[in-house]
This record gives sequence, structure tokens and C-alpha cells, in this order.
Amino acid sequence: MTQQTARTAQAAPSPTPTASPTPTAPAGRVHRAWFVAAVAFVTIIGAAAFASLPGLLIEPLHQEFA
Repeated sequence: MTQQTARTAQAAPSPTPTASPTPTAPAGRVHRAWFVAAVAFVTIIGAAAFASLPGLLIEPLHQEFA
């Protein structure tokens, strides 16, 4: 095998991965996922309150209007 053939037969060296710095959150900042979780929690509580409201109002309405 000639040198030219030997060079083409070898695989090209893969580029070495560069070490990227790990992202860190700035101090004192709240991650936006916590806001999404808070909105979801409030929505679930609101939906449960809305769903239970007719059951809570049936007896007082029944007494009021007979």
C-alpha cells in the first residue's frame, strides 16, 4: 500500500469536543418553571373551587326559595 492510499484509508480524526461551561442561574433569580408550577397550582385550586360551588350553594338556595 502506498502512502497516499494509506492516508485515504485512515478515518479523519474526529474533532475534540470543547468543554463548555455549565450554565448556572444568577444568584437571587427564580427559575421560570416555578412560575409555571405556581400558575398550574392556582388553576387547579380554582377549578376545584368552581366545581364544588354548586354543591355548597344547593342547600342555602333550597332553604331560601323553598
